[in-house]
Amino acid sequence: MSLRTPLTDLLKIEHPIMCAGMGFFVTGPDLAAAVSNAGGIGTIGAVGLSPDGLRQVIRELKAKLIPGKPFGVDLLLPADPNENPNARKTNKDYTGGQIQGLVQVMVDEKVPLFVCAVGVPPKWVTDKLHRNGTVVMNMIGHPSHVAKAITAGCDIICAQGTEAGGHTGDVATTVLVPIAVDLCKGHKNYFGSDVLVVAAGGIRDGRGVAAALALGASGVWMGTRFLMTPESNVEPRAKEVLLKTDFKTATMRTTAYTGRPCRVIRNEFVKRWESQPAARDKLLEAGIVPLAKDLMDDKVKPTAFYGLMGDGTGGPLRRKDDPKLDEIVDPNNSALLAGQSVVAINELKPAGELLREIVAETDVVLKHINTIRATTPSKFNNMSTLDRINEIEAEMARTQKNKATNAHLGRLKAKLAKLKTELVSGSSKSGGGGGGEGFDVKATGNARVGLIGFPSVMWRTLLPLLQLTGTFSETAAYEFTTLTCVPGVYTYKGAKVQVLDLPGIIEGAKDGKGRGKQVISVAMTCSLILICLDVTKPLTQKRKIEHELEGFGMRLNKKKPNIVITKADKGGINITVAPGYRLIGMDEETVVTICKEFRITNASIVFRCNATSDDLIDIIEGGRKYVPCLYVMNKIDSITIEELDVICKCPHYVPISADLGWNIDGLKDKMWDYMDLIRVYTKPKGQVPDYSEPVILPREKCTVEDFCLKLHKSILEEFKYALVWGMSVKHNPQRVGRDHVLYDEDVVQIVKTSG
Repeated sequence: MSLRTPLTDLLKIEHPIMCAGMGFFVTGPDLAAAVSNAGGIGTIGAVGLSPDGLRQVIRELKAKLIPGKPFGVDLLLPADPNENPNARKTNKDYTGGQIQGLVQVMVDEKVPLFVCAVGVPPKWVTDKLHRNGTVVMNMIGHPSHVAKAITAGCDIICAQGTEAGGHTGDVATTVLVPIAVDLCKGHKNYFGSDVLVVAAGGIRDGRGVAAALALGASGVWMGTRFLMTPESNVEPRAKEVLLKTDFKTATMRTTAYTGRPCRVIRNEFVKRWESQPAARDKLLEAGIVPLAKDLMDDKVKPTAFYGLMGDGTGGPLRRKDDPKLDEIVDPNNSALLAGQSVVAINELKPAGELLREIVAETDVVLKHINTIRATTPSKFNNMSTLDRINEIEAEMARTQKNKATNAHLGRLKAKLAKLKTELVSGSSKSGGGGGGEGFDVKATGNARVGLIGFPSVMWRTLLPLLQLTGTFSETAAYEFTTLTCVPGVYTYKGAKVQVLDLPGIIEGAKDGKGRGKQVISVAMTCSLILICLDVTKPLTQKRKIEHELEGFGMRLNKKKPNIVITKADKGGINITVAPGYRLIGMDEETVVTICKEFRITNASIVFRCNATSDDLIDIIEGGRKYVPCLYVMNKIDSITIEELDVICKCPHYVPISADLGWNIDGLKDKMWDYMDLIRVYTKPKGQVPDYSEPVILPREKCTVEDFCLKLHKSILEEFKYALVWGMSVKHNPQRVGRDHVLYDEDVVQIVKTSG
């Protein structure tokens, strides 16, 4: 069992659980490897390591990892007080001036994940690591930090609530995470996915993971729970203190440890400094950390969390099993970092076993959540069709996508498809749109192309460049220039292509707004769709248009799924997946759930393709139109050559400049390819072929029989055989029957029985 989220896809892990890189080597190779090997991702706490020390630790970790399992490295990169006048005077460079060397080590060792625990990573760091294929995550404790992290190029935002151990802010996890999720919407990371949010703070079990996913996070960053594992480098006596912590000795935030708010166990060290705030603040103002002063005065000993001792200079490293640690640690009089969840942890458990238990509990909780319905049936049934559609879409948006929710999402998709069909067919209790003239266009020519876009997208400039004959759109400066469907025809490679300049569609067109139903109904009759987009505007317009067309049953640049459903009288649902194919984002339970929603209880279903739940619903419902589509990117004269190069690499995109007439021939060539037509020339007996007017056939219907029917159906009555010259035969001419498949630019001579 695995819990799949966008985070697992990005990091190539099985479960969206990250072991925090707790500083000063608390999370070392043993703990990081145990978590990664169990399907999560472990992160080394590399604070205090020199470049050589970091390289040594990474290689030790790699030796413990199952091949292919990822891992991370966590470093502190606080703001430079010289660059930021508002920075704390106690801020320091925890890398000891060796950030260049540490980053180079991560590049050399191909570290999959880098975590910047304090402050925003410099842009040069994210750029260098991105070129190396490294994902960059930034810890934030306040909503105002999100924009800075996105600007710095971070791929993941870890929203750490005040409940967390170590450096933390004062905003609760349940408040911080949803805000961070909203702020990240619409932002893409370096790897092409959305900027993801990971939740941290107070999460120790499956209930916490499920809650984080419900808040919109793609995963969790868990530290305190992993402290109490045999693999962590926490000194044994410190573990005893942590296991005995209760609400009386619980945690608190203090600046006495590092100069910035840090959640630690409430012990004698913390109480002493918090009882004298004036003295503490005076030291901080002078840039002195109270812990450092106590160490110099020999009032305390180093923190018990220093499982690996080092000053970042490459000196000798001391491990947690070093007997000399007994002489230098005092867990009862030092800063012990831990989150608020420590009070609920009362046993040590191996990290791998712990992670598997958390995953299993998360699955149970998510399934329980999915049994809860916020809308009662009576209320739902009293809604209009459009309101019911909106309600289901909202519920789908709220539901985290993972294995446990697949069946529920499949049921929602099936309901949504039925409601949309009802809306399109006009049986809805509510709806918009209206009648009107201008949409009853007689089909002419060999193919029909529909021009679709938002109002005023420069089709009027493009149409004359296609050298159309017939009616043209009027040119006007106001938004809705085209108010009716305007046809035109152009000839290309001997084929007559009808072009329909459709009125601009608006959001809600699939529901009837702005005569949208009529516009899309005409588009459904086209053999090719051109969607015109302004390259200077956000590509969100593209997705909006696709959403409107798909909502009406159009499937752009897709082939009909090879799914065969044979209904039966008994036997239940029997599912067969052909070898070499798989179900994507659904399992057999989801298939059965979808079928039951459509009242299919007995049937044999054979999948001969990689299929999603949407594909299955399309086949059950029927009425789908699979249409090739080109995205015409206009105004390329307004962008750089680098941006143009990116557009040219995108599938189905054609860059043009309608004003300057750039790449119009390229557009025509691309349209010809997507219309998938072939030209067949006739050859009367004893004469040369007629190349002036080819017979145009669609590639899916291009047999000799189809050719004859295109000329005249009476030809088949006297058909004897055909002579073919061209690429479809082995020698020229070759005698063929009516089932022979013709190729582009073949020459055909029909031989009749009578002659």
